Amino acid sequence: MVEITGDTVREVPAPRYASLGDVVTAEVSTSRLSFAALSAEIELMKAEGLDVTAYEVDRHMKLASPLACFILPALVLFFAVGGPPFPGPAQNLLVSIVVGVAYLLTSGISASFGYGGTVPPALGGWGPNIVFSLVAGFFGLRLLRRM
Repeated sequence: MVEITGDTVREVPAPRYASLGDVVTAEVSTSRLSFAALSAEIELMKAEGLDVTAYEVDRHMKLASPLACFILPALVLFFAVGGPPFPGPAQNLLVSIVVGVAYLLTSGISASFGYGGTVPPALGGWGPNIVFSLVAGFFGLRLLRRM
């Protein structure tokens, strides 16, 4: 840090602490933390008395996201097999794209509700999987009834 007074310029070390009233901004990206590291960070923050709602939503999303690899293909498969009469490849591809985009939008909305405290953190992380599992279950039951 450089301090200029009149014609003199001298180097002054930067302060290592925040003064009373200063706003200290810090953002931690949880996307690079493993599940164990995120859990440890949550425990440390709880011990300090800080709000950990956003971190808990991210932890639940880390657990829920891999299940989408099973839920979304099952949903599209059930639609392709038991959907409207004679669905074509173009229609199946379009439905696959719509389901993928809808899942991304739903997960963003659900996480936002979780971050804001509108819904519990577990529901904020698992909400999209619950919704799309119910839709896949509906299509699966409809397919079973047709057989």
